[in-house]
Amino acid sequence: MFAIYKNMVRTMVAVGFYALSCVVFSSSVQAMPSNPALMNEAVCNPSGECAMDISGMAKNIFLACESSKVSVSWNHRRQGSFLIACDCECTSHDNIGWLVDLPPIAGTKKIQKLYLGKRVTVELLKKSPRRISDIFSSHPLCEKIDTEKLKSSVFVSLIKQPENSEVAPYCFSPVYVTGNKKTLEARTNNVKNGYGELLYLEEENPILDAELLRVIDGLLR
Repeated sequence: MFAIYKNMVRTMVAVGFYALSCVVFSSSVQAMPSNPALMNEAVCNPSGECAMDISGMAKNIFLACESSKVSVSWNHRRQGSFLIACDCECTSHDNIGWLVDLPPIAGTKKIQKLYLGKRVTVELLKKSPRRISDIFSSHPLCEKIDTEKLKSSVFVSLIKQPENSEVAPYCFSPVYVTGNKKTLEARTNNVKNGYGELLYLEEENPILDAELLRVIDGLLR
C-alpha cells in the first residue's frame, strides 16, 4: 500500500514540475538564447548554428544519456527549436538526443526522443565532404547529400553503419531534421531506418522532460 502511495506522490510531483516548466515558457518561447553568462560558452558558426556543452548543468539528462558529454544546439533560422544531444565520444557514435520545439505562442511544447548518431552541422554538409572524420580514421558518406532536404534543415546528424567494402568498412548516412509550421521532423533517404521513422524512440518521462525545458529556459533568460 505504501509503495502505491509513494508512486502516486512521485507521479504527482513529476506532473506538477512539468506543468510549472510549461508556465515558465509562456512568455519566452519567441526568443533565441540570450543569457549573457551562458552565451560566452556557446560556439557558433557563420551560418548561425550554435552549440554549448551542458554536461554539468543537467543531472537527469546526463544520466539518461549514459555518455560522457551532453550538448544543446540551436539554429538562428528557426526560433524556439533546440537539439539536446548525448555524445559518447566513441567510434560507434551510438548516441540519443531530444528535439525540443517550442511554439511561437503559448501552447503545447513538443519533445521527441530519437537515435541521433554523430552530430554535425548543416554548414559542414553544405561543403559536400567526401569523407567524415572519425576518432581513429575517416569514412565516406553512404549516399550523396540531398541538397533539397539540407536547404530546409535546422539540424543534421550522421548514422554510422557497416558497408560491404574492404576499402570502406563503414559509411555515414545523413539525417535531416527539417521544420514546418507544426513541428520538427527527422528524415533520411535510408530504407534501413525507415526513411527516418525508425529513429524515433518512445518514452514517457515527465521528470526528464521538465529538466529538458528547464535547461532551455536557462538559455532564454
